[in-house]
This record gives sequence, structure tokens and C-alpha cells, in this order.
Amino acid sequence: MASRRSAWERCVSHRGASEVKEFCTSYLPSVEAGRVGIIAAAGFDPRSCLVSREVAANVRNVSKAEAIFVREERPSPEADLLARADANLQELINLFPSHVILRVNVLDENNAVVAGRNIVSELQRLRNEDRFAWTDVIIDASALSVGISFPLIRYFLELAKAGQGPRNVHVMIATNALLDEEIEPIASDSMAYVHAFRGAVTLHTATKAARLWLPQLARGRGQILERIFRTIAPDDTLPILPFPSSNPRFADELIAEYVEEFESVWEVSAGDLVYADESDPLDLYRSVLRIHDASAKVFAETGGAVMIISPIGSKACGLGVLMAAYERDLAVAYVEAVGFSAKSLPAAGQPVVPCDLVHLWLTGDVYA
Repeated sequence: MASRRSAWERCVSHRGASEVKEFCTSYLPSVEAGRVGIIAAAGFDPRSCLVSREVAANVRNVSKAEAIFVREERPSPEADLLARADANLQELINLFPSHVILRVNVLDENNAVVAGRNIVSELQRLRNEDRFAWTDVIIDASALSVGISFPLIRYFLELAKAGQGPRNVHVMIATNALLDEEIEPIASDSMAYVHAFRGAVTLHTATKAARLWLPQLARGRGQILERIFRTIAPDDTLPILPFPSSNPRFADELIAEYVEEFESVWEVSAGDLVYADESDPLDLYRSVLRIHDASAKVFAETGGAVMIISPIGSKACGLGVLMAAYERDLAVAYVEAVGFSAKSLPAAGQPVVPCDLVHLWLTGDVYA
């Protein structure tokens, strides 16, 4: 069986602040005024406004640029985090006077996860109002949760494929792995599959298939990973570790933290480990495709295999999970956060910690 060609084999991407800034200054002014739309989270995360600042500084006639700001609504948020979110929202409004604010309930009254379904419903409503008459949409995933960012990006990829929305879909992110550790999710009681990312795992034809689980490891997420493992009951576990990383020993530290799971629960051997560049989505994307295609061959005679991925750690790696899951129709399992506990964030008005910027041009004119 010949190996399948990947959709983003030659993905146009930029990594690092200087590369992304250069892209913004060279490309955005060339787009016709009013034909760029930006979608960003108006949350408490200190990175919420970084991408929007770059776009606003370079887009032609910012007064005509349209923005959609997403407020993820969870029950009983901490007062400090709510104040931070309000401050970020005000800055975003100042950057883009023409905007829409979407308040999206993450959970329903029974604490069931409805984030993905709700964001898609809101986007469809805006499309029916002819709000997406753009050539380019820039989705800032820096402060969006997995449960919202994955369905949101997929929605615009499907629109572009059908020729019914912005033909150029860009995803940008400001990423800092250490800052990710400072923001600790308060996990809900049950696992969920991300909306529109269930893959074949729930199909009757997959009952005899081997289940391969690829959990992205992060510090202090043991209970979340245990909840997912218990729910999906995988046959094999292939943990994803960050390497290279801003902390050269981070992968070793994670192995030490999860040594009991490796040895007694997940039964992981050295050959099962998946290493991916902490700041490069394409590295993990390519690794997941290789593992998926190889497992399809290995298990072809014994009922096949289904792959389930859990993006828990670095947001940049999470984009690689999104790309692979979208291309190969893989299941994405996660535990939604009912709230957050921020250990130590920069005080209001203080400079944000240095962040790597990443830009992925997922579809559009550049591939013509």
C-alpha cells in the first residue's frame, strides 16, 4: 500500500515573532480594505490581544475590518479572571471598532458540554446574515479552548472547501508553554469528544478495531488523563512529549511525573513515545499521520484501528492535532474545563511574558 499524500505536505507557515510580523506587514496591506475578518477570544489569558494588535497595525483601513470576539461563558468565574477578560475585551473593541461579541455557553444547565455545538450555531447565524463576505479570515487560537477552537476552524475550512466563505483561512497563535502551566483547568466530571471530531470511534464497524490513544502530556494533568483513559479503554497508549522544548529537560520531567501511569496503567514502552517540537504544529501533525497510516496497515487484517488524540499541553502542538484529526477524520477526546485557576499571571498593565507567534495558512490563494 502506497503512503497517502498529506494535505499540508507543503503547508505555508511562519514561526517566531519576527517571521509572523514580517508576514503581517507584507501580506495584510495587500488585501482589499474590508475583506479581512479576525476571530479572537476575549478571555482572561494575557495572550488574548497579541495577534489582534499585529493584525490591526497592518490591515488596510482598520475601521473597515470586521472582528468577532468570543466570550466563553462558564459558571461562577473568579472575579479576578473576569476583570482580566473585561479589560482584554475593551482593548479588542478599541482595536476593531466594527465587531460582534459572541457569548458562548460552554456547558448547559446539566453541565453537559455544548461549547462546540454552540459556536457552530452562532457562526451559522452570522453567515445567514451575510457577515463573512471576506477573502481572508484570521482565527486567533491563542486563548480559545479546544472545545471551541477545533469546531470553529473546521467550520471555516469546510466553507472554503465549498466555496461559500473566506477562501483564505489563517490560524495564528501566541504560545508560551510556561504560561500554559500557570493556567490550570478545573476539570468537569466526564470526558467528551470535541464537536465534529468523533472520528470512527463510535461507529458499529469500529467495535473490533484496536484503539490507539495519543495523549499529549502536560504537568499536573494526571486526573484529566486518567478520566479519558478510563472512558475510552485503549488497547495501546502512545504518549506525546514536548521535544525540542523551551525547557530542554521538560520531556524527562514529564516521564518522571507519569512514571506510575507508564509502568502500571498505560503499559508504555520506550518505543511507544512520540516526541514533537513544542512550538511547531507541523511536527506533531506529520508524526500523527505517520502513526495513523502505519497502524492502518498493521491492523488491516484484524479489524482495523481507530486513533483517539487528547490535546492537553502546548497550544501550538494542539494545532497539529487539529490538522491531523481533520485530515484523517480522527477522534479528539478531552475533558472540558468548568473553570480555571491561574497561579501567577502578569498584573494588569504589565508586559506579557515573551511568546512565540505561529501562523498557519491552511487553505487559499497560496495553494492555487
